[in-house]
Amino acid sequence: MKSPVRTIDTLRPTEVARAVQVSVSHASELINGRKSPSLSVAVKIERAFGIAPSAWLEPRTDRAA
Repeated sequence: MKSPVRTIDTLRPTEVARAVQVSVSHASELINGRKSPSLSVAVKIERAFGIAPSAWLEPRTDRAA
């Protein structure tokens, strides 16, 4: 059975932090669009969750500034 498609909005800070070896607070800032991941972190996220690095570069207007 194919796993559901993951999006940035479906990630939890704790699972991102554990998977890509960053702090929970940093993971939260990434998910909420307050920070952009480095290329290496974006690649780790892609490997762990199947979310392409380009997803982190697209404007996310639904996020608070």
